[in-house]
Amino acid sequence: MLGTRTFCFFAHSSGNQHTLLGPGNLWKLTVNHCETPATMSFISEFLQQTVYMGKRDDSAFPKQGGTVTPDPHFSAVGDTGILDKAIKAKGVDENTIIDVLAKRSNAQRQQIKASYEKSSGKPLDAALKSALKGELEDVVLALLRTPAQYDAQQLRLAMKGLGTDEDTLIEILASRTNKEIREIKVAYKEEYKKELEDEIKSDTSGDFRTALLSLCKANRSEDTTVNLELADSDARTLYEAGEKRKGTDCSVFIDILTTRSAPQLRQTFESFNVPLPLTKVLTRVMVSRSEVDLAWIKQEYKNKFGKTLYQDILDDTQGDYEKILLALCGSEN
Repeated sequence: MLGTRTFCFFAHSSGNQHTLLGPGNLWKLTVNHCETPATMSFISEFLQQTVYMGKRDDSAFPKQGGTVTPDPHFSAVGDTGILDKAIKAKGVDENTIIDVLAKRSNAQRQQIKASYEKSSGKPLDAALKSALKGELEDVVLALLRTPAQYDAQQLRLAMKGLGTDEDTLIEILASRTNKEIREIKVAYKEEYKKELEDEIKSDTSGDFRTALLSLCKANRSEDTTVNLELADSDARTLYEAGEKRKGTDCSVFIDILTTRSAPQLRQTFESFNVPLPLTKVLTRVMVSRSEVDLAWIKQEYKNKFGKTLYQDILDDTQGDYEKILLALCGSEN
């Protein structure tokens, strides 16, 4: 069932014991004495993100990372007319809306938005918001934002709702490239008139805040070369900071996690597992990774669970929400 799974697949945990793999070393690391639950959540969630961060050289993964690709016969004007007709249809033609938006790249959707507003005098997102409802509306509106705008919105919601959604903050900031984080910061400032770092400072504290602000600097190593000696050293350092001492030295974890490249971290350890709410995370992953590495995620999902992501979406969702997720998912394999 999707509700018990995450999209970062090499995780293994049992109670407070989490498996940490270093080159030639298998450590049982207890990390249950960090400064706050949020800091523990950061470490656990960050470890998950290393699975699909960075460039992959493994030939077992599909060469095309995303499931959504540009339409070679794209016409912004043509799609504008199709969408306008679907929106104004009696009862709204949801299937056509899904077919158009889920099969265009984000760059093409931005052109459709501009074309629609030029021809109708009304923003496309406003028209669709009035025509749709529920989870389909959420996915469609998410698809109309640029990746940076969508991430900025999700970060804002994570900090300005009832309580702080630590997992969302970590998921986004830990899995985006330096360039993507810089673009998110610009988008955040443009839309909310505040600096992302200032918002994080006011809404979080302690080691957790330190970790997030470190990621916001967007200067993490992106070297694809793996240093085996460093991986072994880091694994030992994490062991020393974890199981071997009374309580966990979270600052050591944070320093390594926020400075090492994704391939380097993958060499040092496998990820932890934290179950996350289905609908919210499912929408965010399908939208944000559809043009990046969803094909890889699908492959890992099948390897991990022995069942396709496509089939689990069929089993666990329904209606128009199911249709648009399957369209983003692509083929069953």
